[in-house]
Amino acid sequence: MDNRLSWRTHLKQVETRIAARLSLLRFLNRAAIEPNHNIMINLYKSLIRTVIIYGYPVLLSADNKIWDRIQIIQNKALRLVLGLPHYTSVDYIHRIANIPRIKDYAVNLLERATSTAASNNEM
Repeated sequence: MDNRLSWRTHLKQVETRIAARLSLLRFLNRAAIEPNHNIMINLYKSLIRTVIIYGYPVLLSADNKIWDRIQIIQNKALRLVLGLPHYTSVDYIHRIANIPRIKDYAVNLLERATSTAASNNEM
């Protein structure tokens, strides 16, 4: 890969694309008297995580600094979905949401895709 390429543009696009979706989730979370965390997590998975993880095979080549930034985006979204304050521990957020860290999820997704591709080629 070209060393001059930067992930800054991609990260800005991700943040821009999920901003409106986060606003929607914030509204839904506040509008409900008792928001259902399972529904909110499913909405996160379909509306937010899909945008964050888009292009994950290439994203896996990014350094840890980029993954840290992406993890921050995921943490903010999960805190919002669960209605937790910003100082809530990241480990606690992932434990109660039962959602892996974004890099772990991307690696697992790639492993499943290659496994599926390999098993389909055996036929």
